[in-house]
Amino acid sequence: KRRKLVGERSASYCWGAHATAMSTVFVPSEPFDHAFSTSRDPAAAILDARHDARVAADFDVELYSRDFSGALSASVRDLSVSGICLATPSIVALASLSRIVLHVPIGPLEVAIEGRWQSEPTGEEAVLSGVAFCDLRPEEEGQIWEVVHDCGRALARFVYDETELRGLGREDAGHIAQASRLRRIPRARTLYEPGDTAPANESVFIVRDGAITLSLDSAPGKPRELASLGRGEIFGGLPMTAAIPNIDRAVATEDTTLIEISGSAFAYLRLAQPLSAQRLTRVITRRHIERMHQLIAPR
Repeated sequence: KRRKLVGERSASYCWGAHATAMSTVFVPSEPFDHAFSTSRDPAAAILDARHDARVAADFDVELYSRDFSGALSASVRDLSVSGICLATPSIVALASLSRIVLHVPIGPLEVAIEGRWQSEPTGEEAVLSGVAFCDLRPEEEGQIWEVVHDCGRALARFVYDETELRGLGREDAGHIAQASRLRRIPRARTLYEPGDTAPANESVFIVRDGAITLSLDSAPGKPRELASLGRGEIFGGLPMTAAIPNIDRAVATEDTTLIEISGSAFAYLRLAQPLSAQRLTRVITRRHIERMHQLIAPR
């Protein structure tokens, strides 16, 4: 008998929303998708998909499976009270996952889980897996919520104080933090290419640590540098905000950590927080225009 999931309906949408935004390599027998919605309204389905705040997070976990005796090391990429996105070096059998130990600041927290989706994002040396929490006791749910709240508050402070989004305001920074995911891109890896329209590469990114170089193909085999980006700078996002392909190439020039707002997260913001989404779109558009102007302006 399948165990009851805490917040099962919202968790269904939650994990399905990100699964469709990447190159999925595993399709569960009970996929998380909009078929679970009680409404046929696509907008309502999108809102249900992100009912719980999902915040980029970065801490270690121990993953346990019925297929092996010991623990598999993994790391968190985003966290909500319904479930977690985690990164592992290779594919794991989602059907065999049983429990997880989260090494959070308040101390180790062990909870039962069920695997939901798995994907290999562009540019990373990891496989991402979405798992849903099962049978959480009220005190466990409260502990996880405290971690989500603390991570969201710290990220909102970073967005407001240290990034190119500082002009949006504290409330907007909070909304963006609650729709985020962590990405790790090794040195010399390409995140996306010019002309790329794949849903997995439509996201907007903020550099948390490391460096990204943006370039254009001015001639075959001769890329021209557009910008060199560091902490707090924003890039990407044209496919989801303007419905046009990426015009540049993004390459990590050192090991880099990014904050990602995916296409599904942005779709939620447009419905739930339209002013925040509009202001974010303005910043993305302005930065693209400024970079192109620097490229073509007389020297």
